[in-house]
Amino acid sequence: MQIRFFFLLLMTLFCVASAHSQAASVNLNQTRFFSFSPSLQTNGYGVNFRWGQTSVQSKYSFYIVEFGKIKHPKEFRYVGNTRYNGFVFGRKFVAMPLKLGIGKYAVLGVRNSKNDIGVGWAYQLGASMALLKPVYLFIDEQPGMLGSHEKLVKYNGENNIDLENILGGAPFFNGFNQIKVVPGAFGKLAMVFSWGKYYNEYHSLEIGVLTEVYSQELPLMASTQNSYIYPSFYINFNLGKVW
Repeated sequence: MQIRFFFLLLMTLFCVASAHSQAASVNLNQTRFFSFSPSLQTNGYGVNFRWGQTSVQSKYSFYIVEFGKIKHPKEFRYVGNTRYNGFVFGRKFVAMPLKLGIGKYAVLGVRNSKNDIGVGWAYQLGASMALLKPVYLFIDEQPGMLGSHEKLVKYNGENNIDLENILGGAPFFNGFNQIKVVPGAFGKLAMVFSWGKYYNEYHSLEIGVLTEVYSQELPLMASTQNSYIYPSFYINFNLGKVW
């Protein structure tokens, strides 16, 4: 129901913006841009960099590099004490997708002055490589006993570790030397709203849908169903320069 509603919202915005697409264009000479963007998704977060150029003012193509994190819909994060990081009970791997892709942007409503808001739509397609980092935990082997019984263990779902035995998560870089790669692909479709006081600024808000598909299930959690497909909504704030 939420996905259907979101698609209806995108189509409504597309139709409204199309009604304003007859506005006169500004004669700009800028043909290239570069931007940085933090991204929030319903199943994770990330950052991306994009750059591109245009041969006509109403359309342009771009390249994108994005790095982020996927969260399992059933995961719940516990807060460790002051000595340890937080952790997700039952999580075997942390999934960090690295995306490389291309995109197309089409202008629907052109900015005629610095006070206007430009409206357009964009799509992106490309490869997504899920970097799977194993999870390490600090556990107390003899909880309630005097003395230190701390131990660092790799959680694999077969350790039979009780929640009360977990002290907290290990530092982020633990397990980086054991990363596995699962290849896949991604696609995005979004509405884009741009603004800025000067024409060499690139500010935009991007709202859309994202689908990631991998060659196998990502083994994120030990005791619940995992998946190879991850649909989500996302929102980006793009900040960059045009020249």
